[in-house]
Amino acid sequence: MKTTPKDNIIKTEKIDLNFYAVRNKRDKWLRRKGYSGYGESWVDDITQARIYSKPGPAKAQVTFWGKHYPKYGIPDLVRITTGICEYIDQTDRVTKVITKHKLESLKQKKMTTERKIKSLLVNGRHFEEEIKNLNEELAIINDKLEN
Repeated sequence: MKTTPKDNIIKTEKIDLNFYAVRNKRDKWLRRKGYSGYGESWVDDITQARIYSKPGPAKAQVTFWGKHYPKYGIPDLVRITTGICEYIDQTDRVTKVITKHKLESLKQKKMTTERKIKSLLVNGRHFEEEIKNLNEELAIINDKLEN
């Protein structure tokens, strides 16, 4: 998980959020496997564990493992409580992305205009008016790219 600098935090407030995980009697965590997943179902590291936002699905996993594998014991339902909510300012990042996309769009438009001009020049003299208009449009695009 990528950390952000403390400068971008707009405000911080205390909240109570509960998340749930399943832990077996050998202190291993039920891991997230995805659709048709493979490999071990239980891992040592909680960061690889499956985290549930509601208790129902976690309880269903406890019931499943307790019913189908009784010799290993009934797993524990673990409630994880968080207490801090940070609002992170994304204005700078989004502004950069928007500027980048506008620049790419202008470059694409410039290449398309240049391609049209070359095509019209190859096809003959009766497209002089259209070539003149495209050259004016190309000049405007070049001014925008320079600024």
